[in-house]
Amino acid sequence: MKHKLLSFFVGSMILTSVAFAQEKKVSGRVTGADGKPLAGVTIAVQGSNVATQTDGNGNYSISVPAGKVIVFRSVGYSDRTLIVKEGQSAFNVILDNSDNSLEEVVVTALGVKREKRELGYSAEQVSTKTLNQASAVNIANGLQGKVAGLNVTTTSSSVNEDVKINLRGIRSLTGKNDPLLVLDGVQMDIKYLSSLNPNDVENVSVLKGGASAAIYGPDARNGVIMVTTKKGADIPSVNLSHSTQWQNISFFPKLQKQFGQGSDGEINPVENWSWGPAFDGSTINIGPKLPDGSQQTTTYSGTDERQKFYNTGVTNQTGLSLTAKDFFLSVEDALVKGIVPDDKNRRTGVRLNSKKEFGVFKAGINMNYSQQNYDLFNQIGQENYFAAQNTGGNSGLFSQLINTPADILLTKYKDYKNDKFSTYENWFTNYGLNPYFSIGNWRKEGKKQDFLANLDLGLKAADWLNFTYRASITSRNIAERNKTIGVNPSKWAQNRGKSIIPGSIEEYNYNQTILSSDFFADVNTKIDDDFTFKGILGTYVRQNDWRQTNVGANNLVVSELYNLSNRIGILSGSSNGYRTRLFFILR
Repeated sequence: MKHKLLSFFVGSMILTSVAFAQEKKVSGRVTGADGKPLAGVTIAVQGSNVATQTDGNGNYSISVPAGKVIVFRSVGYSDRTLIVKEGQSAFNVILDNSDNSLEEVVVTALGVKREKRELGYSAEQVSTKTLNQASAVNIANGLQGKVAGLNVTTTSSSVNEDVKINLRGIRSLTGKNDPLLVLDGVQMDIKYLSSLNPNDVENVSVLKGGASAAIYGPDARNGVIMVTTKKGADIPSVNLSHSTQWQNISFFPKLQKQFGQGSDGEINPVENWSWGPAFDGSTINIGPKLPDGSQQTTTYSGTDERQKFYNTGVTNQTGLSLTAKDFFLSVEDALVKGIVPDDKNRRTGVRLNSKKEFGVFKAGINMNYSQQNYDLFNQIGQENYFAAQNTGGNSGLFSQLINTPADILLTKYKDYKNDKFSTYENWFTNYGLNPYFSIGNWRKEGKKQDFLANLDLGLKAADWLNFTYRASITSRNIAERNKTIGVNPSKWAQNRGKSIIPGSIEEYNYNQTILSSDFFADVNTKIDDDFTFKGILGTYVRQNDWRQTNVGANNLVVSELYNLSNRIGILSGSSNGYRTRLFFILR
């Protein structure tokens, strides 16, 4: 028995010594072709998770099993691989410059591709993978934080999310600091960025310097955002994607919950100020006694009801795309339900891109149609109401929230049509409105349609000369209805300041159509071993037709019958429009 145990221990020691002998420590120094040490070079054991990096002097040390391959890798240098053999423990490695590091291609003005090292200005490119990393609903938000110097600011968190893009700083006192949008070589206003499906984008190039945008004229004085959409691939594929996002109020002002409604330290049942006595948990009257003798009461204590007014916003975005050789088709549906109750927006879009080459000729067509249908709280309607009351300072919806005392259980007043204490004329205070009444009484319904299309024709006249002709149409139509249900309060309610709100309707229509064409030659010829000539020469022509019309009926005869003929008095409205033409030489 002792002999067997001794044999077992001896065998274990031999196996252990062999295992330790198989893994050895390898060290050395990594330098460039110029002999200078390279810091931050990654040294990894192929087929494992073992890795290290060189220090500031190019030195490294790593444990490697014999017979394994180690890889030396660094940005801008060609990879180097070595096999660790028995008896070797030191490797001094020289990394050569990588030619590929100089071949980064950027889409520049007019869609011409240039190597980044050739550019004399700042240009950055964002890939589709980076753009859609967080499943952005619009491209502007997808670019946020991706490009140095590009500031994307959200100015409205509604379902029609508005953003402001600033690329080259504040250059105009009038506030017009938006960069120019160039979609597949076609110039257009940056507002069309919201019509595009981020999943359709191949890449986005951001041209920052004045020299980079000079070819586009004064429209590009604030920089250029160039969007290139997908065109197709040699390998057919079908892609289905879906994302769901939730949105909450990130910050709510800290509101006091120590004192309740009233003034000068006294409780006032119809007051919306919170200058009453400290909360004590007693039962108090709120609002006036109604004509039927009923009186509303509440517990006199602070609550968080005002913070509960806003909903959790939900965005469901679904996309389907088909990619084939010289062909790309996609459809998208994005349904956005906002944080303001009952606000929603649905964006549906379809894109078709196709291209074909016929020897020295090539042709391509890109089309994008987008439709948004939205239903929103119309804050302007409420602002007009308070302006008529000479209390414009209470115009905003948020103002109605923070002017509601902490002892009012706000969320129990949602049913403003059937609950008698929630109605317009019976609302507890003489000075404000039930916010649930506001979002139901003033509504904006609309449809926005964008159609973007362009035709590209190309001719390769010689190895050094290409001709391109591009024609495009950019069209936007907006049709909106601003509706006010209206209320005709009783004489009792009017005596406490609840004036008549007449039912009304305003119809708004916006149309813009831009036709453009550009023709240019792209020259790229090598003069000798040291000099290369590259240049662009061409023309650009544009016609812009714009019209805005609104007409309204401010006093409807039959409530909630939204027809312009259902009115008392004359119609209100206006109509403005213009046509402009532009021609300049590209060079």
